[in-house]
Amino acid sequence: MKLFDQRSTLNAVDFSSFSIELLNLGKFETDWGFYSPSDLDEAHALFNATCGPASFSAIYRSSVKRVMRFFPHFPSRDWTTIGDMRKALTVAGLNYENTENTLPRYGLALLQLRVNDRPLHPLYSLAQTHWVAVCENCFYDANWGGWLPIQFWEELVLPQLQFGSRPVSRWDVRNAIEVLDQEFVDAAFGVVKTKVKSPARSACMAD
Repeated sequence: MKLFDQRSTLNAVDFSSFSIELLNLGKFETDWGFYSPSDLDEAHALFNATCGPASFSAIYRSSVKRVMRFFPHFPSRDWTTIGDMRKALTVAGLNYENTENTLPRYGLALLQLRVNDRPLHPLYSLAQTHWVAVCENCFYDANWGGWLPIQFWEELVLPQLQFGSRPVSRWDVRNAIEVLDQEFVDAAFGVVKTKVKSPARSACMAD
């Protein structure tokens, strides 16, 4: 199912805080509105990039290949911990704050995916986590390749996720991070329609 096929369905939803056009359905690497990278498949082939770097690229408004420099543990380790994500944000020069298990208005969330209602094992449960980017009440999910309002993500994406033969039945927020750089927020909500300049990087991070 393609992202842009959902336009007619999404038009029926009341988005009180933003316009549906900001979702940029079927569009990639736009200068304003919600940003979706176009190179996830290529970055996966080159670096084994997964949901962590992909979600980071969606809020950093840059291609996945370019943000892989902030995730040096790839490809030898292809998952991203909350500590890895905080380090990536710091090295990228982004201002952020932890929001614990509350979704940010603009930022990142490590979701705890649940296959049953049994108590979570502290370590085993880490293998059942998934990164998404968050903007208002929408998720960017690498499995979908774009942005969806959470209610549609729950209907269209969540039922397709599983661990082995066990389908995911629900989700919680395990950790979340609010990104505070106003230029990224303004670009996402269409306040400015000019290309966002990435924060200054150290010489060692230059292309």
